[in-house]
Amino acid sequence: ISCAERLAWLTGFTGSAGLAIVLKDKAAVFVDGRYTLQVCDQVDTKVFAPIALAECSPEQWITHNLNSGARLGYDPWLTTQAQMKRFDGAVTKADGVLVAVSQNLIDAIWQDRPLRPMGAVQLYPKKFAGLDVATKLKRIAKSLSGLDGLLISDPHAMAWAFNIRGN
Repeated sequence: ISCAERLAWLTGFTGSAGLAIVLKDKAAVFVDGRYTLQVCDQVDTKVFAPIALAECSPEQWITHNLNSGARLGYDPWLTTQAQMKRFDGAVTKADGVLVAVSQNLIDAIWQDRPLRPMGAVQLYPKKFAGLDVATKLKRIAKSLSGLDGLLISDPHAMAWAFNIRGN
């Protein structure tokens, strides 16, 4: 959804997978092999260095480019624990500090940000979903293989399991 396209707003890169790191004096956009040509066409390469993930990881870049004593902020709502641990290791190697920000910094400066969609949530009919909710939940329970439960936190997975759709 357009209101969540922070990377595109900041850099101009519209691919479905990418990561930007912005320091006071330099910035980079990391992409996988699908986007190495596209990123060069879409970002201002005087501002953002386009970097192929196969050549340099964000962690390697941080280690080599973050100044000693610098504080690198990240949004804990958009960063997995695994990513945070990797970034923390890289920042520590650079003698810096990784800091969780209380507000996404892009959200704080994006003044013409599109509104979030506000369409109604609806139950998705079985004829389109393929299975009713009870059948899906039984299948999930059967697949637990000795576990007592499953925590479903991904909105896409919840929408699938409970046949919910919305805009």
